[in-house]
Amino acid sequence: MKSPVVLVDMAVERRSPAGSCVRLQALALCRDRVVHVVTGASDLPTHPNLHVSKVRLPVQPVLLRYLVFQWQARRVMRRLMDTLPEGTQVQCTQGQWPGSHVSYAHFCHTAYLNGGWSQTGVGFLRTLARWLNHRFNAWTEARTFAQADAVVVPSQGLATRLIATFPALLGRVTVVANPVDVSSYERPPSFDRVGQRAELGLRSDALVFCFVALGNFEHKGLGLLISALGVLPPEVRERIQCLVVGGQPGEIESYRALGQAKGVNDHLVFAGLQRDVRPYLWSSDAFALPSAYETFSLAVLQASAAGLPVLVSDGLHGTEDYVRNGEEGWFVHRSIEGVADGLLRAIRDYERLPQMSRQSIDAIQKFSEPAFQAAWTEFYASR
Repeated sequence: MKSPVVLVDMAVERRSPAGSCVRLQALALCRDRVVHVVTGASDLPTHPNLHVSKVRLPVQPVLLRYLVFQWQARRVMRRLMDTLPEGTQVQCTQGQWPGSHVSYAHFCHTAYLNGGWSQTGVGFLRTLARWLNHRFNAWTEARTFAQADAVVVPSQGLATRLIATFPALLGRVTVVANPVDVSSYERPPSFDRVGQRAELGLRSDALVFCFVALGNFEHKGLGLLISALGVLPPEVRERIQCLVVGGQPGEIESYRALGQAKGVNDHLVFAGLQRDVRPYLWSSDAFALPSAYETFSLAVLQASAAGLPVLVSDGLHGTEDYVRNGEEGWFVHRSIEGVADGLLRAIRDYERLPQMSRQSIDAIQKFSEPAFQAAWTEFYASR
C-alpha cells in the first residue's frame, strides 16, 4: 500500500466550499492508501482506509474558530504523527496547519488585503472582524507556503496571483480545477418551476437572477447588484428580480435596508441559508456574482451546471477558464454602472437564454468529480 496521507481541514463536508473538495479527494485517495482526516466537522462515509479525528469548534466568531482549530489540531497531530511511518504526506487547506508538505489554497488572503479589500466595506464592527480574520489567515498562509513542498490551487488565475505575491512559490504551484457534481445539478423534468417561483414570490414573467453566498455579501457583490438595480430605468428594473440565497440574519437585514434605501425591495427575495441550493437555481433564469475576488467559485460552477448563464466580474478567476463573454454569461466591470450594464445586456439576451443555458451545461462537463479525483490521485502518485 502507498504512503499514508493526512488531510487537515476545518470542515470536510459537502456543504463546505473547500471542504467538499477535500472530501472528494479523501474518497479518491483512500482507495489505495490510508488517509487520516483531522477536522472539526465531517460527513465522510465509513471506509477501512479512512480515519477521521474530529475536534470541537465554536460556531462563531469565525476568527475564534480558526484559532481554536489550530490549537486543537496541534494536540491531535502530535499524537497522530507519532504513529505514522516516515514518508507520510501532510496536507492542509490554506494555512490551517503550518508545516504541511502540501497546502491546498482556495484563496490568497495576503493579496486580498493588498487589493480587493479596499473595494469592500460594511459596518465598522463587521469590517474590523473580517479584517482580523483575513489578517490572521494571511499570517498563517505565509508561514505555510514558505514551508510547503507544493501548493495546489483551483485556477490558473490564482496560481498567477500567488506567485506574484509569493515569488518563492515559482515552480511549486499545481492547478487542479474545482469539481462539480454535474449530473445532480441538472434540473429534473419533474421539478415544478412555476410552483416553486410562486411559492418564493417570484413572478412568472420576471428575469430572475440568483445570488448565492454563505455570507460576506459585500465581498461577493450583493451591494453592487442591489445598487445597480436602483439605477436602471424603471421599465427595465420592472422586468428583473433577484433571489438571494445565504447569509446570516443580521447581514440579510443590512442588505434588506440597502434595498429599501435604493427603492428596490420589491425586486429582492431573501431565502436565507439553505442546505440544498438547487431548487433556487432551477427557479432562476441567470446567476449573478460580481465578486471582488474568487479563486474558482463553486457557486458559479454549480449555477453553470444548473444551466444558468452567469454574470460575473471581469477577470474573476476560474470563470474565465470556461465562460465566453456573451455566450455562457456576461463579464462586467465591478462597479454599479458596470453591473447595471450587465443587467441590461441580460435583458437584451432574454430570447437567447435557452441557448446560453445549453452552452453553460456543455462547458462545465470538464469539471466533473471523476476528473477532479483522478487529478489528485495522479498528484500524490507522483510524490
